[in-house]
Amino acid sequence: MKNTLNHAKDKSLVLFAGAGISMGMPANMPGWFDLNDQLINALWNRIQGIYTIQDSIRDEFISELTAARNNHRFPPDYQAQIMEDQAGIDYFKSLTSVDSTCFNPSHHYIAHLSHAGVFKAIITTNFDTMTEQALASLDVPYEVFFDQEGFIKLSEQIETGKMLEFLPVIKIHGSATSPESMVDTLKQRLKGRAESLKQVLRHFLENYYFIYSGFSGADLDFEPNYLGIRNAASSSPGFCFNYLPGSSVRNSIQELMQVYGDKSEGFASTAEDLFKDLCSQMNLNVSAFPFDQNSMGQSTVADRLRQWADTIAPMKAANMLAALAESLGIEKASRFMLDKVWKNRQNADYEDESFSRFLHNLGKSYLFNFQSRQQRADSQGIPLLSFSTPASTPYEEYAQELNQNFGKGALHHEANVKTPIGLSLFSLMKTFEGRETPFANFPNGFSQEGQSLLDVADIVYYYSFYADLVGEHKTNFEFLFPAINIAVKDFDWMREGLLTARRALLAAKTGQDEIAEADIKRTLELAEQLHDVRMQAEGLLAQGVYQRNKSDMGESLKSLKKARELFIDLLRQPQVILTNIELLKTYRIIIENGHSEFLEDVNTHAHLILSETENSIEDKMHGFEPSFCFTAGWLHLHAGEEHHPIAIGYFIDSYHLARTFQQHLVADWYKEQFIQYGLWDEISTELQSLLKAQGDESS
Repeated sequence: MKNTLNHAKDKSLVLFAGAGISMGMPANMPGWFDLNDQLINALWNRIQGIYTIQDSIRDEFISELTAARNNHRFPPDYQAQIMEDQAGIDYFKSLTSVDSTCFNPSHHYIAHLSHAGVFKAIITTNFDTMTEQALASLDVPYEVFFDQEGFIKLSEQIETGKMLEFLPVIKIHGSATSPESMVDTLKQRLKGRAESLKQVLRHFLENYYFIYSGFSGADLDFEPNYLGIRNAASSSPGFCFNYLPGSSVRNSIQELMQVYGDKSEGFASTAEDLFKDLCSQMNLNVSAFPFDQNSMGQSTVADRLRQWADTIAPMKAANMLAALAESLGIEKASRFMLDKVWKNRQNADYEDESFSRFLHNLGKSYLFNFQSRQQRADSQGIPLLSFSTPASTPYEEYAQELNQNFGKGALHHEANVKTPIGLSLFSLMKTFEGRETPFANFPNGFSQEGQSLLDVADIVYYYSFYADLVGEHKTNFEFLFPAINIAVKDFDWMREGLLTARRALLAAKTGQDEIAEADIKRTLELAEQLHDVRMQAEGLLAQGVYQRNKSDMGESLKSLKKARELFIDLLRQPQVILTNIELLKTYRIIIENGHSEFLEDVNTHAHLILSETENSIEDKMHGFEPSFCFTAGWLHLHAGEEHHPIAIGYFIDSYHLARTFQQHLVADWYKEQFIQYGLWDEISTELQSLLKAQGDESS
């Protein structure tokens, strides 16, 4: 610590304080993972009693979330973005709980060093006010800067060149005293910090020696030049990185130390011992610590989070939990939770602004799942009839309810379809069902005054499934490009990845290889960065189609099978069908071109996938029938002469159903293929005979 002590004696230190400063007793602030656990529990406490949700559902939800997080599958700022997306400013209000009416010994020693003039500034990532409380206890003159207005003010004061008459406390992520100032989401970090803050940080980095304490350096894993620290290496006096004894210094910090060279040093110590030792080396007269370290003597963070949760609408809490589950791909428990919330909804729920969003979430849980309430309960191992049949309800009536799905009703709800997002979800359901859909008039009817651009991007995402199914490739491209640009400009990686995956699939299907290749790469990069399984599966689906176009059948099968596996695990039935159809198309090309090395795979799996897909479509999702029948027909056509009548039957269905389901562009393309292969006369003759027998010759 030689360099650190020399700069301390010269009174030319800047402290960069991370969360570790606040985590000790008696304040006992949690680390991010512990805070996350307490926040999730507070949200569950808010809804569980009101909607009578089983403990087993809560336990499974939390255990799956914890397992994903512990496997580093859920970046903290991505989780923050998802919750903020659902709750807005209420999410940041939850973070005001990370404050305390007492401070830690580390803050106490920092305050004494500040009183002696050792620090030129204190820069912190923490929201809490414990540093300020400790400084105030010793009458240290300080000013706090935590938002754009404050950063501009401090920057202007620094530019005058005059000595500051106070200690600047620079809270780079905002303050618990102002939820609006808080920076916690991935999107906020990607957008970067205000130029005025960058100027302030540049000034201190280039002129003073830094102590990084209580700071893990995880931010540098994501952005090596976090806050301009790396770029300042050539002009900076250097830094000391304080880490806990027995812990390892992460690679990103080691790389930073290599850039700084001899101007950097590491020091293993607790934060408390570090600053206590500095006080001793500086011969400071340190007063007794004013709090009992063995007792917090105040409400805990968990208590304050429960108090916060009680201020938000229960359905808003449910929305936050459902969105977390969706982004992590742990939707089984979430889907059942949404069903219970709807079944046991309260009159007050209809009055809150979160109601419409809840309908979206509940409806979406059906739209990409298509399970009945009973099926959803079965997936959780919950015997609904054994514990929840109302005594006054006839069995037949109750059994009928179990075979329905509350999400389907939510999509029809007036409060859902009167919003553009809700209407798009409703339209996609109708598309999957093979019914007349408002998407036929897109974009008419899907805009609303005051509609956000991100809502527009979401609507285009849902529309892209319809456009793909009905063959509206040109229109699909026209809307996907600006929608992706919306997400990119807003630094919304989640929306960018999902939309880019849709464009990648479209580009692959239409032979636009350059776009497809770039989009697939970007999608899979984002999926890996965010550990988003949905995005990974969508990217692999597009990749499998692209690889098939390149005649790389082995890799195509590998990508499509992995995508299928992920979609099955996610219980996303429409995407399972879409992937199965693409897998069957690959099998068709393998048969047609005699790729003997893959024929065993075809013989083993083709019939199974054909049967599975046909059963799924016939059960509920008739909109996929034309594409499935067309693909199945080609497989049978190449399976031998005895399969020829079966193939013609499938071809007749594909063409007739495409017309019936308003998939006219697709039907026209099918006809072109039949004419090209000399099948149209036979198909049209058989079709006319069939329609005549049915008394319907309109087609």
